[in-house]
Amino acid sequence: MPDNKQKMTMHDRVAAVLQGEKPDRLPFIDRMEIWYKSKCQDDTIPEKYSGIEPYLTQHLIKEETDYRTAEYIIEHAEIVPRFEKILEDEYDLGDNGFVVPCLHRIPFQQALLEYLGEIPLFTALYESPRELDRLINLLDQQLMEILHRLSDLPSIYVEFGDNLDGMMTNPKLFEKLSASVIGIK
Repeated sequence: MPDNKQKMTMHDRVAAVLQGEKPDRLPFIDRMEIWYKSKCQDDTIPEKYSGIEPYLTQHLIKEETDYRTAEYIIEHAEIVPRFEKILEDEYDLGDNGFVVPCLHRIPFQQALLEYLGEIPLFTALYESPRELDRLINLLDQQLMEILHRLSDLPSIYVEFGDNLDGMMTNPKLFEKLSASVIGIK
């Protein structure tokens, strides 16, 4: 990393902050999701990105029998690290930024936002607790496998895509389904 007296690149600034060092100035870190939404709202999205829907349009579990299908997919998924893609993207980006590898959300958040949706998940807490617990446990096992494989990733920062707050995850649910995953006892 360059001496702080020299002008730092954006990559160097981000790396300095992540390593607890002082950069020459604060880095600007943008999220592509925010860029995409703003470009769509202003109707200035580049043609090659026009019409792409970056979000789920429906959830994977719509009825009780869908749990078995989701479980089968999770149990038989092959986790394939794509470290070369991250390194390639970092090379292409050069000193203009920082590639941030992102992980799945923690299991409860995956169940809430990807597998069931808000109302069906809270209904499942009472009407299908065994199926929901099994789904969350399988997602937890899958996440642990991913984390284990990440030990070989040559990156100083990896991000969980979670955004936990009290609106969807009350303290009792947080303690039961989220706290242990993120290392809070």
